[in-house]
Amino acid sequence: MQDFKDFTPFETPEEGLEEYLENFISSRRKDLEDLKSFFDKGEVENVKKILHKWEGFSEPYGFGGLRTFSTQIRACLTLQKSELFEKIYIQIKDYLDYKENQFL
Repeated sequence: MQDFKDFTPFETPEEGLEEYLENFISSRRKDLEDLKSFFDKGEVENVKKILHKWEGFSEPYGFGGLRTFSTQIRACLTLQKSELFEKIYIQIKDYLDYKENQFL
């Protein structure tokens, strides 16, 4: 598994959000599965909704890397690169595993 230590400068949850991390991670795993499904079906608007959500509220929970991955996936949409999406998808899954091990 890749080491995501210091992946972004926003990798620490804000005070008071620690108790919500387990639910946050579970929800992001569901988002990731939905993201793959929508991408595979060509449902671009639904993909963008998930990415927008990640970009809007992941950093306070210590998951700033999701913003980085969102940018990469947006590039995949623009370039229509499904093989690149698959690589990023695996990286996101590994990132969530890493963060879960780090925080929980």
